Amino acid sequence: MPDTSDCRETIQQCEALAANPALHFCHPPTRYEQGHALSVPITGVHPAVDGQATLVLEKFLGGGFAGQVYRARLTELSLSEGTAIPGLEVGRQYAI
Repeated sequence: MPDTSDCRETIQQCEALAANPALHFCHPPTRYEQGHALSVPITGVHPAVDGQATLVLEKFLGGGFAGQVYRARLTELSLSEGTAIPGLEVGRQYAI
């Protein structure tokens, strides 16, 4: 008859890990739905202009190793007065 003591020990270790709250997701990963508005801090690359942007998600395009990809429309853009981030315009679509 095979020795199952090693199996029991492994199962106990796995159960202990599964019960460890430090290893649980605080917020399980989810997908955003169409129409969800994301308000995010942004920084331009060149020039390095800081601001705040609101994007409304139009479509889930896919996901994988790198994360989730959405088509979104920029609905609000708040930057320091007199500054701009080249390529960002309210009303245009972007992939995020």
